[in-house]
Amino acid sequence: MRKLALRICFLSLLTFTVLSCKDEPKGEIDGGDSDQSTSTISPVEPEEPVTPPPVSKADLRVSNLKIEKVVEAGGNKMHYVSVVITNHGETEARGFDCGFTYKCPAGLVLSSGNDLVQGGYLGPNASRTYGARIKISCDPIPAFLDISLDPDFNDDVDESNEQNNMLKTRLSIPL
Repeated sequence: MRKLALRICFLSLLTFTVLSCKDEPKGEIDGGDSDQSTSTISPVEPEEPVTPPPVSKADLRVSNLKIEKVVEAGGNKMHYVSVVITNHGETEARGFDCGFTYKCPAGLVLSSGNDLVQGGYLGPNASRTYGARIKISCDPIPAFLDISLDPDFNDDVDESNEQNNMLKTRLSIPL
């Protein structure tokens, strides 16, 4: 009987110890000096929330500008201009207009009807080839044209870098 009472007492003490350890508040235990027999629990400061890095804005750039000769039914000589527009940003570019101008050798700047895209859309880190048929209005058609191209000439897209849009180049014209 005495052994049974000791077992019950031991199991009760073990259960109390396990439960009291399990329910201890979280924090740092300050053991204090070795002369003291009590411990105190210091609260832990909450960690600062992690702020995600800022999302970069859209950033439109152009590349691979090409011009090809097209002969339509009826013998009309046209040219097809194409360009790759890339959004190097992490947000979408919506509503941009890409137009271009060219100069005839006499210096006349022509720009009417030279839109490659109106109301364009590119998702984050996406690219697309845009193009249009144009009639080169220089007489005679020169061997080359100085072309300026801007994928967001109306500044409709809020970009991380508005200074890298413009492309100016000289292209040979296929006759």
